[in-house]
Amino acid sequence: FLAGFAACANAQEDVDPTKVYRVVYGATLDPKTGLANVSVTIKQPRRLVRSLEFVMPSKRYVNIRPAPGVEVDGDRITWHPEKKGGALKFDFVIANKRSNGGEDSRIEDTWALLKLDKLFPPAHARVVKGATAKATLKLVAPKGWAIETPYGRGAGRVLNINDPHRLLDRPLGWLLAGKLVGREALATTSR
Repeated sequence: FLAGFAACANAQEDVDPTKVYRVVYGATLDPKTGLANVSVTIKQPRRLVRSLEFVMPSKRYVNIRPAPGVEVDGDRITWHPEKKGGALKFDFVIANKRSNGGEDSRIEDTWALLKLDKLFPPAHARVVKGATAKATLKLVAPKGWAIETPYGRGAGRVLNINDPHRLLDRPLGWLLAGKLVGREALATTSR
């Protein structure tokens, strides 16, 4: 265990700062429209990210905003970020029924449940050899809502995303948002 920890710490120290690019994943949940306003922002010291290719079915990913380097071909989106980066912005339809009638995500007036893996679609990344991503996640919800993610509580906070096995770190797992009641409150009301 300690050897693995030391190797990981040394790997972090060996990162060339001129080959680090930042990825900021952002989303604002809107129960009135049933959409999440989503952005994927790249910040880089030079052109480290050559291109990102997404498969974004038009049933779920709508209103893709025109931006420099963004090409839309049906459900395939190719983005060539500019030298210093840029942003890909779109809306995500939260409510979704599966073919068997079940739901894999939902939003109501006071809560939402969805997968971050769907909110931020997978991408095939072409980057400069040796480039490293530092990714963060920022989520916004209506006033009075809390947000829980595998990365911690997220309402209005910046959360770190780290997957050393990927060129492009991406948020994964469930997101629960709403006027949530904690276990402590449930314990006091059941007495």
